[in-house]
Amino acid sequence: TFTKPTGNWSESGAFPEYNGSSDYSNDAGATATWTPNLPTAGNYEVWVYWASSSGWDRDASAQYTIHDTIGDHVFVRDQRVNYGQWNLMGTFSFAAGSSGYVTLTRGSGGATSADAVKFVSTSGGGSISIRNAHYYVWSAAESKPYLVIIDGGSIEYYEANDDGDDLVETGELTPTATPPADVVTGRSYVDERQNFANWYSFYRKRELTATAAIANVINNMQGVQIGLRGINGYDSNIVQPVHKIKVGGVDETSTLLNNLYSFELRMYGTPLRRGLEAVGRYFHQNDGQTGGIGASPYASAADGGECQQSFAILMTDGYWNGGLPYTAAIANNDGDHDSGYDGAPYADTYSDTLADVAMYYYEND
Repeated sequence: TFTKPTGNWSESGAFPEYNGSSDYSNDAGATATWTPNLPTAGNYEVWVYWASSSGWDRDASAQYTIHDTIGDHVFVRDQRVNYGQWNLMGTFSFAAGSSGYVTLTRGSGGATSADAVKFVSTSGGGSISIRNAHYYVWSAAESKPYLVIIDGGSIEYYEANDDGDDLVETGELTPTATPPADVVTGRSYVDERQNFANWYSFYRKRELTATAAIANVINNMQGVQIGLRGINGYDSNIVQPVHKIKVGGVDETSTLLNNLYSFELRMYGTPLRRGLEAVGRYFHQNDGQTGGIGASPYASAADGGECQQSFAILMTDGYWNGGLPYTAAIANNDGDHDSGYDGAPYADTYSDTLADVAMYYYEND
């Protein structure tokens, strides 16, 4: 907790500041106090940060009073130097909770800077071995994160006490045998290891999460036909015409999922326009094109093809790039007013955009 008991303090605007903010005062006797809520009793390093900028005048004799279990320890620091960095004041013994504090008192000279103080535990010593099988979880009850390690036959919990920089640093993890209820997994060690293994195998990367999401949709659909096409179309595993998903006793779900999970991700461009165009060509019955996917999946008019709904869902992780669509007629389809579908609110003055590709095949349904 940061308080300013006496004097007038204002936002500084110095650079660099810790976390982009600091205060200053020119009032005689002005004080500012940092009061931590320490998780355990023990020895803590006290680090102080003050802010200034090149050429600024600062307090030449700023007084820092550190109050621990022994009493008060007074230090005088020249804030004209060593600004914009953490400065170690020493190691002190603190009780758990909020009985300890650091008070800054204005000295003399230029303005006094009150920026930040951090407490780094040196008790309990030694580093913590964080294995691959671990994760962090936020506790709403405690308003802080906890580290969960699943290794060596047991589930271990660590309370994370961040100093405000959103980094887990030495001394900020404290083991606890009584984690809050909203952190406890509720699973056995074996089940929690399996749960972590499932996440690591299928969800730890963006592409794995996207693949799992698509697979989940396919697995839960019925009475439809679903196909796949990668934006670049380079992997035959993910260039698949529509497969029947639980349609009239035919179910090709496993075939589609096997191809999806055989897809090998590579780093290419993001030709969204041509990717969507390829699917449009696949759907189009009489343009002489297949999009490299296969014959159009539409049934004949006699078999209800005129009432057959089709949807294309385009997923991407970034802005589109790549060449113009191959189909010259695409042009400015969302703004050429050649049907009752384009125009406001879809119209613009640009040609061959992704929206133009979508509108072209919507109009030619």
